[in-house]
Amino acid sequence: MATEIDLEGKRQPILTAGQQFKLAGLASWDGEQLTINGIPFLLDGVTRFEGGLNQSTLGGRWVELDGIVNQGMNLVREVEPDVQDDELELTGTVSASDNSLWGYHAADGSLQRFAGQWVALDCDFDGNVVSNCRRDD
Repeated sequence: MATEIDLEGKRQPILTAGQQFKLAGLASWDGEQLTINGIPFLLDGVTRFEGGLNQSTLGGRWVELDGIVNQGMNLVREVEPDVQDDELELTGTVSASDNSLWGYHAADGSLQRFAGQWVALDCDFDGNVVSNCRRDD
């Protein structure tokens, strides 16, 4: 399986292998960098935008991101508009240092048991913090 494709004229490699992530959140776009909860995400030529979104319409929108983590980069494969509600689906590594996942902290410590693990979780969400995080079935 290829882990990198280098196209003539492209300066940035298109990564094709890695751990798949998923999250939703309020996007910040400064014209060059996409962030959610202060965490940077990389858009490239193969990032798909759904629902009429594009780079210039990302800022201030609640979006869902799907992508891969490879060589420390959070490479976005799909961006779609989402609606903030009382549940979040999150896939990634739970930070062992502060028991957070993609910048979301658990009010009830429910992320703590997953510290250091790559997991797919469903969590309750009150608009600021998550709680009752459990494995996605």
